[in-house]
Amino acid sequence: MSAVARPRPLLSASALSVDWVLLLAVLALVGLGVVMVSSASLHLAGSGNPFHYLSKHLIALSLGTAAALITLQIPSNWWEKGSTWLYFLGLLLLVIVLIPGLGKTVNGATRWVAIGPFNLQTSEFMKLFMIFFMAGYLVRRQVEVAHTVWGVIKPLLLLSLAVVLLMAQPDFGTTVVLLATALGLLFLGGAPLWQFGLLLLLAVLGGVVLVITSPYRLERVTSFLNPWADPLDSGYQLSQALIAFGRGEWTGVGLGNGIQKQFYLPEAHTDFIMAVIGEEFGLVGTLTVIALFSIVVWRAFSI
Repeated sequence: MSAVARPRPLLSASALSVDWVLLLAVLALVGLGVVMVSSASLHLAGSGNPFHYLSKHLIALSLGTAAALITLQIPSNWWEKGSTWLYFLGLLLLVIVLIPGLGKTVNGATRWVAIGPFNLQTSEFMKLFMIFFMAGYLVRRQVEVAHTVWGVIKPLLLLSLAVVLLMAQPDFGTTVVLLATALGLLFLGGAPLWQFGLLLLLAVLGGVVLVITSPYRLERVTSFLNPWADPLDSGYQLSQALIAFGRGEWTGVGLGNGIQKQFYLPEAHTDFIMAVIGEEFGLVGTLTVIALFSIVVWRAFSI
């Protein structure tokens, strides 16, 4: 008796395991990003090509997609086993930026390495490698972290090396992100509450000292708290962004009809793309973007 051939499933097991809610949220953000980068940069046709910045954005998206597909093929246990070496690779990348002739300085900050037509910000790799390192350490040393002070201090000593290198660039923003992420992982990893609270207090005090002792950082903080105190100088960027959000009202002025992006709002197609969204799509568009990012965070915690 011949065996009856079974019909092939429409979707493979790997396809069925995809988190479609997460994927759709990411695709929506990517699509909106492409549209808004185009809207915010078409008038910047200094090179005669109105799609110059859009083309760069699409190239970056293509590289990111290729990197994501490659990463999906790597077993997660490989990242855990190599987490320590990846962290030291991140430190090496931070050192390379500080080598004269290799690091590129923009507006007084040396954070990039030029690779052909691209500028690579090495601290971005450190953000990811630090998560791998801390997660791997907390898994291997969970009992030590939960019951001894030394178990908590050891990873922070290595983290301090990254902080010193970042502040040498200087990159205060990335330093805050690394410290906040490390403290969050320690908390989730079972560090005693009194140790976590003490570390959090020390981190906040250190941040306050760094802000107070640097006129530039102090000006950034005071301008953030009250941009209207000096709307034509230190508070110019934020005040123009607030004007953009105000013009958008509920539903916005319409795609492509924004005014603030036309040389009023600095770096509208990069740093202040959210202000362009607020002006052209209003409160509805702004809340939509926040909702999409909230979905990404929700699915990440679920996973």
